[in-house]
Amino acid sequence: MAFLLWGADALSQAVIRTNASGNWSNAATWVVVSGTDADGIPDADDDVIIRGAAVVTVDVNSFANSVQVGGTNGFPLNGSGVLTFAAGGVTLSVTGGVTVGGFNNTVRNGTINFVSGANLVASSLTFGNPGPTPSTNNTIDMTAG
Repeated sequence: MAFLLWGADALSQAVIRTNASGNWSNAATWVVVSGTDADGIPDADDDVIIRGAAVVTVDVNSFANSVQVGGTNGFPLNGSGVLTFAAGGVTLSVTGGVTVGGFNNTVRNGTINFVSGANLVASSLTFGNPGPTPSTNNTIDMTAG
């Protein structure tokens, strides 16, 4: 019986990437590319990819297993994903790491924009991925006020 419960839990993990710009809490912002997710909105067991020119706004307290801001090893080849926070007091909690920047290239940049009181909690924060030509134009913008 324990095996069946574990198997069902493993199927609930997903890789979710941006479908369009929008709020984190809006299913229309996301598309599930592998695995399954009941509501199509990233949660604590999902790996999240913000790619292309998508801008995702963390509008409610949110969760993910990992977050990559700015492209992956795939299409589109160019683009700069953006993760931004709607207002102070919201938290994005990531069990694993957050990577800002693309995969083995210089054109998949990433940006994280903070406002006063917003929180990003993660086990690690990496700028760019190592590779033949690692990404170098990644930013974190913190605004007080």
